Amino acid sequence: MKIKKWHMGIIGLILLAFILSSINLGELFQTILKINLAIFAIALLLEILSIIIKGIKYVFVVKAHHESISLSNSIKYTRIGFFLSMVTPGKIGELARAFYINKKIHSLGKSLSTVVVDRAIDLVILLSTGFAAAIFLSLTMETNILPIEAIVIVIVLFVLLAVLASRKNLAKKLLKPIFKAIIPEKMKHKARIGFNDFYAAIGKAVKNKKELAIAVFYGIIIWVITVFAFWFYLLSLNIFTVPFYFMIVLLPAIIIIELLPISFSGIGTRDAVCIVLLGIFGVSAPEAVAFSVLLFATGYLLNAAIGFVFFSNEPIKELKDLQ
Repeated sequence: MKIKKWHMGIIGLILLAFILSSINLGELFQTILKINLAIFAIALLLEILSIIIKGIKYVFVVKAHHESISLSNSIKYTRIGFFLSMVTPGKIGELARAFYINKKIHSLGKSLSTVVVDRAIDLVILLSTGFAAAIFLSLTMETNILPIEAIVIVIVLFVLLAVLASRKNLAKKLLKPIFKAIIPEKMKHKARIGFNDFYAAIGKAVKNKKELAIAVFYGIIIWVITVFAFWFYLLSLNIFTVPFYFMIVLLPAIIIIELLPISFSGIGTRDAVCIVLLGIFGVSAPEAVAFSVLLFATGYLLNAAIGFVFFSNEPIKELKDLQ
């Protein structure tokens, strides 16, 4: 029996239902109602700044591919990608961004390459900080919530994927059975062209070290901004027991758990991670869930709403094939 994408996402919803049935909902609502709006506004401003810088980062990724895109279109397409990633486990909907950039580049393979490179930069930063966070938790707090072994496995998988992405002949051999099995005959010619264009684009992009270095720089800036946003979200809920440095641990833990294809946008799984990690500093389960709700409402729903507006104004027919 074929398992649809959304079936796996139900696991997160079940986990959320269990959490809500186990905590004091009155305390949860009181924590949210007592939010400090001035501090919350600072966090929102940081979210907006992050959206703009993500757009700038993608501009340089596209430049690395010897193409150009306006900042307004870059912001638009990254927000559409974010919206589509929210409704697909594992955030695979992000790849749909390639169909939009393809309207400017006119090469689906190269367009897909820009998205892959953009996400690869984010993953390198995530895995680097995640590995450091895992070591910190293991050595200083004697907790294994973010196991070093798991991070190492993810890094190894990432390296293997990177090797696959850089070795055209190897990828061709491994993907050939899949190509024959799932690609319709009438689309195989276009698929071959896209495959060749993708690898040609990857090869050219990695040679443009200046543009990629700038993109990585902006990726790090985004990471720092997000760390501060997390901090202000906590403070806005009048939670002052968690030290600022711990945000560097909490952020990769949340993002890594959100990447697992067992929930939609981390619903349920993110709440569980917040309860466990924030509980180290005496934060109650209702307060931790309130923090998770705030992250979802602003970092996700707000971004997704922006993406939905762009998506509604500029739908693209190719996305029907992804359903």
